[in-house]
Amino acid sequence: MPARRVVALATAVAVSVMSAGCSITMSGTTSPTTVAPKEVQERTVQVDVLWYRPDTGVGGTTDVDITVRPDDQGRFTLNSEQTDVGNTGEEWKASQWAGSVFGILAAGADPGKVAVDFTVSDEIDGPSAGAFMTVGVAAAINGDPIDDSVSMTGTINPDGSIGPVGGIPEKLKGAKDAGKRKVLIPAGQRVSASETTGAQVDVVELGQSLGLEVEEVGDVNDAYREVTDGNEISALPDPVADVRVGDEVGRRLDEHTRKWLDTYERLEAEYSALPAELRRSGPRLAAQTTAAADAAAAAQTALDSGDSTLAFNRALQALALQFVSLTQAEAYAALSRGGLPELTRYLDEQTDFKDSLTSALEDLLTKSPATVTDVEALVGAYEAVSQGIGLQLASEDILKSTSLDAEGLADAIEMRARAGLLGALSSDALEILADLPGPAISSEIDPAVLTELFQGGADANLKVFEVSFVHQVAQAAGVTDEQAKQILALKLPDYAAALYQQQVVGLLEERAAKLGADAPDLSYAKLGASLNNYVTAADLIARFYSLQASIDPANIGILTDTGNPDALKAMVDTSVDGVRRGIAALDAHGIDSSPIAMQYLSAQDDARDGSPEAVMSALRSLWTAQLESRMMAYFGGFPTGS
Repeated sequence: MPARRVVALATAVAVSVMSAGCSITMSGTTSPTTVAPKEVQERTVQVDVLWYRPDTGVGGTTDVDITVRPDDQGRFTLNSEQTDVGNTGEEWKASQWAGSVFGILAAGADPGKVAVDFTVSDEIDGPSAGAFMTVGVAAAINGDPIDDSVSMTGTINPDGSIGPVGGIPEKLKGAKDAGKRKVLIPAGQRVSASETTGAQVDVVELGQSLGLEVEEVGDVNDAYREVTDGNEISALPDPVADVRVGDEVGRRLDEHTRKWLDTYERLEAEYSALPAELRRSGPRLAAQTTAAADAAAAAQTALDSGDSTLAFNRALQALALQFVSLTQAEAYAALSRGGLPELTRYLDEQTDFKDSLTSALEDLLTKSPATVTDVEALVGAYEAVSQGIGLQLASEDILKSTSLDAEGLADAIEMRARAGLLGALSSDALEILADLPGPAISSEIDPAVLTELFQGGADANLKVFEVSFVHQVAQAAGVTDEQAKQILALKLPDYAAALYQQQVVGLLEERAAKLGADAPDLSYAKLGASLNNYVTAADLIARFYSLQASIDPANIGILTDTGNPDALKAMVDTSVDGVRRGIAALDAHGIDSSPIAMQYLSAQDDARDGSPEAVMSALRSLWTAQLESRMMAYFGGFPTGS
């Protein structure tokens, strides 16, 4: 197992937990902001969606009518209709959901008071319509006209950046046949492969030869201006020039960095005391322990230089890697001594971080947020704990297998260790992000509205991942789709957690019910789980569809390179700008933006590695940061599009 992978996994633990703070007192100190969400009137816009069909090698366009209308059901409603015979497909549904999620958030409408209807008159499929659906939904909400001489292609990411797609040369020919004047394509895709010939094509030059203007756009803000004759999709402020955490948060980070480094040193001493043959017994131990030592040294250097966020991030990496290594080595020994019964006994008796998920959850269930900052803290904590429970359930199923081998055991123990750490570190982070200033929550806000919005987008994207990539894996391996899911879950821990999400919510409800009359509102727990699922699903689509990446055959979830590094860089640049603008919006309303700044700085740290996997990990952190900044604005009563 390459060291790059284990470092990335440990970083994922750190990133998840750094957003997982929860205010101890949960008491508001100021009045909520009074900016109202944008009022929605019934409007319809029409967009001409580009497509490419592999069976014929032909591209074309299909009209889609997008209608937004007021709806006071208190939940987001999406309706999809096809007027002619044909197949719109699961991927087309994902485009509708993704476009609705970001289009509504960007335009500043209340998702609980709007319905979106999509009507398509012909066969169409693919996530590559997501960006145009976003522009269409926002234009209908804003009341801006769509220029029907312009078309576009591109997926939509959770932060509004536009992801790369295939078949652009063929789509341009379809746009020419439909009489279009201009086509917008994702940034970084000026040189794109022809799906029919495999040749690399300069699509700007191809467009010129066809009488089309072809322009690259990085995000929906740029695309919106092009499609609506210069109008703005939203009213975000200029990005902040300097991103940093507050002094008090920095002090707390340093304190906890020292604690985690002390824990790392204790675990490292326990590992070093194991027999040499045991330390050589696992397929990953040498790489993991070396990476752990490097991370610990980097944490101490950053701590000494005053870089609190980097120090904390590296200390968590060191701890996670060393804990995984120690647990794996001892688990291998137990399995060799007495098979599965002895392994089960060892795991039951293992004390480090045991029951941390249970204790973290019980603590969270006693809390209710009062301020906007409390919301981010509580939702982030539930996000981490729900992911941990999903990993725990997945690891338990793997360990029950009668054909468990060393590699499978390593995967299961890694999941189990991550689960325990997520519980322990989410509880620890309560102290780091306690009592940060911010306005009170708007009385008009219902957390369930955002939950349904995010979960609907997550479910649609997960279905795309399964009908495309998972099904292909199943066919190639000669197994069922369900078996392929389980195989991939071993290599994609976040996907494993998402697969078990329904059980996770059930466990949350079961624990809450035991509190009887004191049972808390689980809206924030479900919101945290849905937000995590939405980002996870978007990450899967980017890895296995949008980026056209090459995957490490031995570690299927890890990117070895991307088909278009320019497109990935453009996505990161757009995300960085969006997070900086989100921080500026929070700062302007008196909200401590330290939780978002921590994720931003962590992503910056990941991106320094330069590998495709590290950059993708950074991008996921940026997506989460921007979604959470918009969530905080929504709960404060000042949607960032208003």
